[in-house]
Amino acid sequence: MLLQANGISVQFGGLQALSDVDLDVTAGSITGLIGPNGAGKTTMFNVICGLQSTTQGRVTFEDQDVAGLKPHERARLGLARTFQRLEVFGSLSAYENILVAAEIRSRWSDEKVDSKKVTEEVLDRVDLRRVAEHRVDTMPTGLARLVELGRALACAPKLLLLDEPSSGLSEEETVFFAALLRSLTAEGLGILMVEHDVELVMDVCERIHVLDFGRKIAAGTPPEVQADPAVQAAYLGAAGADDAA
Repeated sequence: MLLQANGISVQFGGLQALSDVDLDVTAGSITGLIGPNGAGKTTMFNVICGLQSTTQGRVTFEDQDVAGLKPHERARLGLARTFQRLEVFGSLSAYENILVAAEIRSRWSDEKVDSKKVTEEVLDRVDLRRVAEHRVDTMPTGLARLVELGRALACAPKLLLLDEPSSGLSEEETVFFAALLRSLTAEGLGILMVEHDVELVMDVCERIHVLDFGRKIAAGTPPEVQADPAVQAAYLGAAGADDAA
């Protein structure tokens, strides 16, 4: 197993953000993490990355307990992520954003890394060659998200955490994105994805975990999750709350 999170609980004062959550990701697969807003999905990502401490629970990456490891130390083990709120260097070009990550990787990697070659390869992989020299803060959100993804890939991760990666993507870009994810997992990369585009999740994910109010209420294949009454109730409840607002 590439990643295992067992019994994860997180408390913020009197708020129980996560309660005894289990989650796993295998290499070469796409795993979904879904749930209504406020369910604890990004908190779970932060726990895995080392940005959030836990009240209890254990996270292992390739059978190594990563407790006590800082985010950059976990990144060196092969863990990379994107963010719900775009985290890019807006004043730099797409090329420069990806090059920064490749250069950082070259400083700690045991392998010899040709940063410029890695950058060129990633630009082609995420289809950004045409805008390579454009400043990222001038780009539509969809392209900027591909830049953020490219920067993560430049670190040569074994596990990629994607937080709302399709937000801002056009229909055409979403189709390309889905194909890109499949090609990455075909090469052995493990992907854990938080995503509100249910159609995309059901299309690309092999297994899905569902959170609601910090608790895992279901896990299984896309058809199993879609048919689960607890999942249907959670989403219907969220929709009803939105309608009332």
